[in-house]
Amino acid sequence: MTRAEDRLYVCGWKTQRPRKFEESWYSLIREGLASKPQTIEEADGFLAANALPDANVLRLACKQTVEVKPEQAPTTISPIKPLPPWGREAPTPELDPPQPLTPSRAARSEPAVNPPLKDDGRKRFQRGLIIHRLLQSLPDLPVARHKDAAMAFVARPGWGLESAEQDEIVSETLAVIETKDFAPLFAPGSKAEVSLTGLVGKFSVSGQVDRLAITDTDVWIIDYKTNRPPPRKAEDVDAAYVFQMATYRAALHAIYPNHAIHCVLLWTHGGETGPFTMEVDGAAMDEALCGADLI
Repeated sequence: MTRAEDRLYVCGWKTQRPRKFEESWYSLIREGLASKPQTIEEADGFLAANALPDANVLRLACKQTVEVKPEQAPTTISPIKPLPPWGREAPTPELDPPQPLTPSRAARSEPAVNPPLKDDGRKRFQRGLIIHRLLQSLPDLPVARHKDAAMAFVARPGWGLESAEQDEIVSETLAVIETKDFAPLFAPGSKAEVSLTGLVGKFSVSGQVDRLAITDTDVWIIDYKTNRPPPRKAEDVDAAYVFQMATYRAALHAIYPNHAIHCVLLWTHGGETGPFTMEVDGAAMDEALCGADLI
């Protein structure tokens, strides 16, 4: 309130949330003004001209003590302008924000898995996290450093992994990176852990793509899966994964409308045959979006 140079108006403010008037700043200031003997109550020209319900205001004024320079004194007084029509109208309600949707946390059941090396549920998720981190970081290193860097990472005391578990995780990860068929997915220009936001129908999508590769004509969305055992047929892929990839595809289609968008699940553990990829069926993804009322 000390910032005002010439005059200060104190107005009330009404919101949708009920509150005690006596606890508001407006009430506290009004009480303070009313208690001063030099405060007067009089009709306000602006309020009266606009036919507002209460045209009376409390006014506290003091005499001008600094000499006014002629060039600063107003020569004319502008007439009071009428209040614009919107001044008497309640504001229009704001549009409801899009409903948030996190595809990787879809309200669907996760498929059951057989944990490796007799580990418990905590280690199953830990193992998936470690493999994701290695697949994110190792492609940026020279090939000759892949194994040493991976072994150093899994050997950190914080992971609490035994030697057999460390070897198993590193072998599975290197098998993915060193498979020639997967080379385009890890080629220069591809990106790891790409944050993705967008609108799909009435929902706002927020997710993170494990790996994204974009060419002049195609977009490849790669999502790593560490399930044991992995499904061998596209129709056996869990509905949660199909829905997740469908929302990613829809969001990226808005950015790349003229590209062919491929959604690929990369199963890091394929048993004796090694890791493998599986492209999610487009019709299945369309059906998943329709079933969730997204399109």
